[in-house]
Amino acid sequence: MENNLELCIACYEQEKSQLQLMIKECLDDVEGPYYLTAHYYQQALFKTSRILDRLYKIKDPLYPNKGSIQRQISKYETRIKEFKNEGTANDYILKLKVSETIKKNWLSHLENDLSLKLNDLKTKLDQLNKQPTESTLHTENPILTYILRDLIEKRITTFKLILNRSINFYLHFFYKKNQVNIMFPNIRFLLKNHHLWKSQIDHLQKIGFIQVNSNRLQYSLRISNIEDINKINLLLTKIIYEVFFEDQFRNEHFIEY
Repeated sequence: MENNLELCIACYEQEKSQLQLMIKECLDDVEGPYYLTAHYYQQALFKTSRILDRLYKIKDPLYPNKGSIQRQISKYETRIKEFKNEGTANDYILKLKVSETIKKNWLSHLENDLSLKLNDLKTKLDQLNKQPTESTLHTENPILTYILRDLIEKRITTFKLILNRSINFYLHFFYKKNQVNIMFPNIRFLLKNHHLWKSQIDHLQKIGFIQVNSNRLQYSLRISNIEDINKINLLLTKIIYEVFFEDQFRNEHFIEY
C-alpha cells in the first residue's frame, strides 16, 4: 500500500495547484466580481504551502536547506539573465560617468562573480541531494490496517488509538450499521487544559468530523473495500501531521482493545 504520507502530500499538491489556478482566474477577471476573491484563495494557498513544507520536512529532514539553496539559485539565475539582457540589475553601472570600457569591465566582473556564486550553490545542492536521508516518519506499520479489518469483520467490537496516555488523548473506533465510526472524546477537558484549541476543532470539522455534542466529535465512513480502509489511514495522517504536530504523539501512541 502506498505510504500515507505520500498520499497526503499528493492531495495537498493537488489542492495547491487548484488554488494557484483559481488565483490566476480571479486576477484575470480585473473588471469582474471575482478579482477581490483572489485574496481569500491566496490565504488558503499560504496555509496549504505551510502544511506541505511540514510534510516534506518529515519526508526529508534536509528539505528546508535544499529549499533555501534552490531559492538562492533562482535569485542568482535571474540576476545573471538581467545582466545579459542589460536589465535593471546593471542600470546603476550604466549610469556612472566613466568610460564604456570601464563599465564593460565592471559588468564582466560582476557577472563572473555571480556565476561563481551560482556554481557554488549548485555544488552545495548537489552534495545535499546525494546525502542519504533518514525520514522522521517511521516505516508504515500494517497493524492498524489489520485491526480495522478485524473490526469490520466483527472479530473485535471496538478499539482505541491512544495518542497521548498522560492527558487521556485518544480516538475511539467502533463498527455500527456497516460504518466505521471514529469518536474524538473528552473535548471539554482537552480544551480546558489547553491540550486542544478551538481552531483545531474547526479543522477537524473541515476534514469530516461532526460535533455530536459539546464533549465529542465523530467521523463515520461506510466501508466496502480495502480502499476505504486506506481513506481512514489517510485521515489519521492528516490529523497527526496537519491538525496537530506529530511530536505531540512521539513515543506515546499505541493501540488498545
